[in-house]
Formats: sequence, C-alpha cells, structure tokens
Amino acid sequence: MKYEYTMRSNDDFAVSAMVWHELYPKLKLGLFQSLLCKHLKIKDYSEIVKHYYFVFIVMQKLVPQETHRFQTKTGFLLNSLIMDYDKFAQADEAQAMQMQAELYLEGIKYIPKSWGMKKRPFDWQKFYTDVRNLFVEQGWIKEN
Repeated sequence: MKYEYTMRSNDDFAVSAMVWHELYPKLKLGLFQSLLCKHLKIKDYSEIVKHYYFVFIVMQKLVPQETHRFQTKTGFLLNSLIMDYDKFAQADEAQAMQMQAELYLEGIKYIPKSWGMKKRPFDWQKFYTDVRNLFVEQGWIKEN
C-alpha cells in the first residue's frame, strides 16, 4: 500500500490517496492539487474552512472507512471516498482521470453533511460548479 500526503501549510487544497502500489501511477494527485490551488481560493466558499483535504481510497480487502469531517479549531475539512478498485484497475488513462474527477465532485456534495459542518456557512454548490468547470476545461469530464 502507498499513502501520499501532499499538503503544505499554505495550501488551500490538498489531494492524497491510500492506494495499492500497483495502481498508484494512475492517480494524478499533483496535477489535481496544482490545478485547484492555482485557480481556486477556499475563502471564496467559506470564511471558517481554511483547508480542504481530499483522500482517494483505492484498495482491495482492507479498506478504511470513508471520512467526512470538519475540525473547528484548525479550519481543516476532510473528505475521503472509496473508488471501485477493479474498475479503476481496468481504466485507461482518460477513464482513470474521469473517475478521479467524478469522485472528487461527489466528495464536495458531502460537505454540508460532514461531521462538524452542519449549519456552518460553506457555499458547496458554488465550489462544486467551479471545480466541475475546471475539470471540464481539462477534459477530465464531459460537459452535460
């Protein structure tokens, strides 16, 4: 298993993964993170959230639970979601990027339901739209 943590203290967004080593090359964590940090600012969506951290879980057998939580003291919002291992393993590069983009967008929908985020101001719809537009521009997902 490989675990990568990419966040620096001044980053608004971070992307990492818990993934079996043979699938690690298909994940483009640095590409995701640099795109988000270059084009978006977390303060445009919330004054209380300071960092948004997303973890892709791509594992067989011993699969950690998904996590959706906000730490009030640090302003750290965490989402981790599970990706279908077999489907991801069979995906070509374009399909793998699409799966990652779709899972990231799914994670955004969890924000208002995340532990610690109920009744806290976060414009998740705007965040979803802005991220989706970035992913469409990159060709990672198709525009509907």
